[in-house]
Amino acid sequence: SPKFFQFLLFIFRDVFSFTSSPDYGIRAAAITSLTALASYNDQPEIIGLLEATGDKAEVAELQRAILAAAMDHKDPSARSALILEAMDRSRDRLKLIPLLSATGGGEALKRVAAEFENGDAITRDVCFDALTHWNDISSAKILREIIASGNKTFGMPAFDAYMRMVSAARLKPERKLLMIKDMAPYAADPGARAGMVALAGSLEIRQTEFFITPYLSDPSEEVRSA
Repeated sequence: SPKFFQFLLFIFRDVFSFTSSPDYGIRAAAITSLTALASYNDQPEIIGLLEATGDKAEVAELQRAILAAAMDHKDPSARSALILEAMDRSRDRLKLIPLLSATGGGEALKRVAAEFENGDAITRDVCFDALTHWNDISSAKILREIIASGNKTFGMPAFDAYMRMVSAARLKPERKLLMIKDMAPYAADPGARAGMVALAGSLEIRQTEFFITPYLSDPSEEVRSA
C-alpha cells in the first residue's frame, strides 16, 4: 500500500543519514542496512555514496544495495536504466559496470561492449568479466565477436566463457549445437576443440554425430579421445 511504501521510505531516509556518521561502526551498520531498505528510486543516492568511497568493504556493500534496488523494478528491461544514467555522469564507472551483468538488458549490453572496445586495459578487464557473467545468453554474441577478432588476450578466455554459457543456457539441444557450430572455425587450440566436441556430445541428439565425425581424424590425440 502507499502508506507502507512511505513508511519504508522514511526508514531508508533515517538510516541513510547515518551513512555520513564519523563513527565507523555506525556508518558500516547503516551501509549494510541499505540493501534491505532501498527501493528502485533510491539508487542515485546510494551511487553517490559508492563514488565517494574507496573502502573495499563499503564498495561491496553499496554495490549490493544498488543491485537490490535495481532488481526491485518489475520490468527487467528497466533495471539498468538508473545505473546507465549514473555512468554518463560518473568519473568512476568501474564500480558500476559489474552491476550491469546482473541487471542486464539490451542497452546495458551495448554500453559494456562499447566500454570494452574503447576502454583502457583495466576497463577492458572489468567489462570482459561482466560479459562472461551476464544474466542471460545475450552476451554470447559479443563474446563471439571478441573471438572472431583474433584478440590474443581475450580470445581464448572468451571461447571458454562462450562454451560455459552455452552449456548452462536453458535452450533446446538443437539450438545449442548451432551455437557450438558457430565457434568451430575459431577452435584452433586442441583443448578448445576437445571441450567443444565433449559439449556437443553431451547434447545427445542425432545431429551431433555429423558434427563430431570429422574430429575423429583430428591431428590432436586429445581431440580424438574426446
